[in-house]
Amino acid sequence: MAATSVILANGMEVRFKDGQFDGRSLNTLVYCVELYNDGKLKWLADNVLLYGELHSDGKRWTVKAFEAANLVEVDDGLEIGRVVLRDLTIKDKVKLLAGNPDLLADDFTDIGYFGLFDFVSRHDGAAGFDTYFHTFEIAPLTGAILSLA
Repeated sequence: MAATSVILANGMEVRFKDGQFDGRSLNTLVYCVELYNDGKLKWLADNVLLYGELHSDGKRWTVKAFEAANLVEVDDGLEIGRVVLRDLTIKDKVKLLAGNPDLLADDFTDIGYFGLFDFVSRHDGAAGFDTYFHTFEIAPLTGAILSLA
């Protein structure tokens, strides 16, 4: 399906059918997105928008806007209608490309806004129920609050 592939570190790969990815600025608008880890499909999304700005120190990077629509986590049945992040500062831009979400989460200093919309988690096992919420929003989160998580 995907026409373009972007290789990240640690076995992570992003494939998309259409759109633009700027490897230098990381500004991106892509459609029909697939995320692979070690060759295994992990996530699907209809589209992803990422716009950020590098700070003058050349290391810190602020995500001015991130939006992804109709995300599906392939293994666990997690579905998210839309996720939105605004004004998220990352201490080290290199960790964004490392393909390790745990390392990246430790590097957030501030989040101006975080929203999840139409979130569904399918539980086919022993629990036998699904979890759904329409809207989950938080604004703002500071580095002190994030360090408690």
